[in-house]
Amino acid sequence: MSTAEPFAEYRTLDGCGLAALLRAGSVSPAEVLAAAAAEHERWHGPLNAVLEWYDEPSPGSPAGPWAGVPLLRTDSGATEAGRLVERGSRLSVGWRAPGTSLLFRRFAAAGCTVVGRAAVPEFILHATTESRLHGATRNPWRLDRSAGGSSGGSAAAVAAGVVPVAHASDCAGSIRIPASVCGLVGLKPTRGRVPWGEGGVSGGWGGIAEEFVLARTVQDVRALLGFVGEPPAAAPTVQAQPTVHAQPTVHAQPTVRAQPTVRAAVTSPTRVGLVTAHWAGLAGDRALVAALDGAAAALDRFGAAVEAVGWPVPYERIAALMDPLFGAAAVADIETVASATGRPLDADYLEPVTLACLDVVRALPAGARRRATIDAAALTAELDRWWERFDVVLCSTLGRASLPLGRLGGEVPWVQWCAANDEYTPHTFVANVTGWPALSIPWGVGPDGVPIGIQLFAARGRDEALLALAEALTGVAPPLGSAGAVLHPG
Repeated sequence: MSTAEPFAEYRTLDGCGLAALLRAGSVSPAEVLAAAAAEHERWHGPLNAVLEWYDEPSPGSPAGPWAGVPLLRTDSGATEAGRLVERGSRLSVGWRAPGTSLLFRRFAAAGCTVVGRAAVPEFILHATTESRLHGATRNPWRLDRSAGGSSGGSAAAVAAGVVPVAHASDCAGSIRIPASVCGLVGLKPTRGRVPWGEGGVSGGWGGIAEEFVLARTVQDVRALLGFVGEPPAAAPTVQAQPTVHAQPTVHAQPTVRAQPTVRAAVTSPTRVGLVTAHWAGLAGDRALVAALDGAAAALDRFGAAVEAVGWPVPYERIAALMDPLFGAAAVADIETVASATGRPLDADYLEPVTLACLDVVRALPAGARRRATIDAAALTAELDRWWERFDVVLCSTLGRASLPLGRLGGEVPWVQWCAANDEYTPHTFVANVTGWPALSIPWGVGPDGVPIGIQLFAARGRDEALLALAEALTGVAPPLGSAGAVLHPG
């Protein structure tokens, strides 16, 4: 293959496709890196998705199954030793990680080459990637629309073809939200399936947070879950206190796990619960309902038993856990960074919403976090009864098909910000509370030209079953076309 050919083909290939070419010697790692760098240069101005393109990438093991496949790291969560982690905030500017997290040691063992750092909103608080420090990350499908958050930089770069896959985190939907609006596949794994910090089965942020990837294909998600994930195991309840993990030291590279074998067709009757209502009780988005109806019809053709169902509990029970679980964990991270940098928690270093979040969490009654974990465990036990009736629950990933830039971010007044979250993202946090795997896959494009995502939930440990069903669905989903036609004519 000539030097010109891999560049022309690069942005159309997923990670598995690139890995196959690299293993065959049809393209060299240097050619792949050059193609990735060229796509970064093409997209950097329009998208503002990649904060830092490494002059010297972090190489993975040359013996890994994905040796030479490029990967971006999101600017929060798992770390690389010596690399910047600024969390989208002036409070964290210049902070460098003392060690490499277990997750990135596993990416390295799989052979992935880390090529840069992707944008996040301040302290990953927002469902859009807009920050005072770095500005707005734009959606490659429509540049005046949000790329989602908090992993919006990773999502925009993958959707544009800069890299085939990118690291992402999900504390209240931050993998699935950008996956939905960028036309990607985004799995929040079962609690503890993919390591947070040095691993274990508890997840991060007191049990609500997971890290993994954003990708363009189900097969890439499945491959990477096999490379970096733990075997399926029973998940614990949410811990009593959100914890902030110390940065790990660098250890020997772990062994790459065998990739699980998953058939990509529905091979037995599947009981599917279909929820079309907006959980927060607002008017539904017609484009989202139409997408769900289309996916339900496809499942029916596969032989699945699809049953329309309502949300099993009032939305207020989920929303009531946001401040004492998500908010308290975020504040713990913010306070840890302030202590490490010696910077004050004030308007010189933090955005208005972040300051409001600090005030709200600090005003929580004594014992609120402990009571929230008890309530979360009780709610989880109640919601788990769904799995006596269904194998999978299908709903829209978001409450609205897309979000204009400027509607939801760190500069929005607190009350307006909370209301916007209820409208835009009512369907994601439940999986963080329960520890369920939750997967967003594309289902066509909305009337504004932005992709639509549908979301699949399953019981803990059923990640592979979700992926098998998703692969069957993506084979019959409405076409997306390609992002950024103005930059990639023809």
